[in-house]
Amino acid sequence: MAYSAAPTPAKPLSRVKGLATATMILTGIAGLGGVITAITTPSAVDSANDFLAGRLSEDDFLDDYTAFGLTQSLQSLGTIATAVLTMIWLYRMAGNVRSFGRATTWAPIWAVFAWILPPVLIIIPFLMVREVWKASDPSAPHDATSWKQSPDNPLIWVWFVVYGIVPTIIAAISFESFLGAGFSQEADEIAETLDDFGTLQMVSAGVSVVAAIVWILVVRQLTARHVELTNER
Repeated sequence: MAYSAAPTPAKPLSRVKGLATATMILTGIAGLGGVITAITTPSAVDSANDFLAGRLSEDDFLDDYTAFGLTQSLQSLGTIATAVLTMIWLYRMAGNVRSFGRATTWAPIWAVFAWILPPVLIIIPFLMVREVWKASDPSAPHDATSWKQSPDNPLIWVWFVVYGIVPTIIAAISFESFLGAGFSQEADEIAETLDDFGTLQMVSAGVSVVAAIVWILVVRQLTARHVELTNER
């Protein structure tokens, strides 16, 4: 690959543009799943209410719930695929900035470990993305630490709130009920969960859509900044 007009890296650089494009596409798919979930949640809640009130048969309710579950599966699959590509993308960038002699706190391997730790430790991916943003500053002097003075990207903080903090709060509120329903095949338990937490589910889906949009913007801006540093063609 050709890299020019940039300081000479100590190691071969990894390409990130293609991974970034794929990550943004898959994030969009996950976001679309969130939109569909938000739209279909009121209908699922109505079905749950009708079933609990005896106005809808168990089979009809489970049919409605299965259709609702498919939209959640679309969102989940998109999220998982996005996570895998994000790990590779971030791993490569973290390695590239170190190849330029920039002394970072988070080793590239944290691009994998940070995402599989418990949700309460979402602070680590945030810190790593923030650090890679700063270390990718093409205008920073090419030494070990000057990049640390580079300004933050406010979008990364917004992403941390809508992807990390808000979902963690929602999960904490609904954890006990969703845990029980998640492993239950009993229609009445599923219906009660939808009845109790349907609004929260809709809010969660809406937050996930916002998080997807913000993450697409973060990936786009960070990749452009990083490519300017490495002069990837």
